[in-house]
Amino acid sequence: MNNMDSIKLGRYGHVYGDGTAKLELAGSRCHPRLFSVSGIRKNGKLKRFLLKEDRKEVSGGGNGYAYYSDLKDGLYYADGLLGTSNRRHNYLFMLSDGELEYSDPADALNYVREHFAGEFAAYEAEKARIQHVTEQAEQLSKEIIDERAEFDVVEIDGITATPEFHDFSLDAIAEKLQEGISAEDIVKGYYIPKSYIVRSPAFAKAATAEQAIEQARNIDEQRKAEKAEALKIANESGLPKLTGTAKQIAWAITLRNKFAKAHPDDPRLHAKKTAKYWIENHRG
Repeated sequence: MNNMDSIKLGRYGHVYGDGTAKLELAGSRCHPRLFSVSGIRKNGKLKRFLLKEDRKEVSGGGNGYAYYSDLKDGLYYADGLLGTSNRRHNYLFMLSDGELEYSDPADALNYVREHFAGEFAAYEAEKARIQHVTEQAEQLSKEIIDERAEFDVVEIDGITATPEFHDFSLDAIAEKLQEGISAEDIVKGYYIPKSYIVRSPAFAKAATAEQAIEQARNIDEQRKAEKAEALKIANESGLPKLTGTAKQIAWAITLRNKFAKAHPDDPRLHAKKTAKYWIENHRG
């Protein structure tokens, strides 16, 4: 970085080594602001104090300049500065003994380290704490995954139940750590299945694999009984056979039987012979 008597801020704005500055105003296209950097927060964001311009020279259209004077040595931040193609820009710059130079985030950290040692130490401590929590969260994540491997699919009489776990993320684990929840409780809360799921022969969900499998078996048996009853009623009713897959036909016959009870003389009972029709139009 080269020291200068002045440096450019935006299209036509400048700050000068004598502690003065002018920032371009361009109507509704930009509203420049000038801040002095006054420290650092624990989260690493710079503290900024908004400076009030001494005066403005503005045309009827809102174009002109905002003027600043008596800028002391220090670190400054300017934003909302108009550039080419109406782009907005921001700059960090340093004023020291009449010399100016553009700065970057690394320069800014060095500045606050030197001029605001207490706040910088607090920022460093917080950064180290967050790093420690992040590393601990990563370790707990590995433990959770390892513990989950112990819960395998359970099979009873040909029906399988799959464990379902709570979703988790590193951020969620880190948040719990910061809330003071013990590592042991965090791991336990995520690695123990919240439920077991059976998808065939019927969908069921329960707290244990045995309960889910039993529910699925009962649902399947109930459906089979309903299908058998529906087929019996259909055969006795004299209604035409339906076309479709075996599963579609069984469901459609049940729907048609319910419809027939409410509308025994409806001509569609004999005219509509596809399972698809009864499923799509009478499932409700």
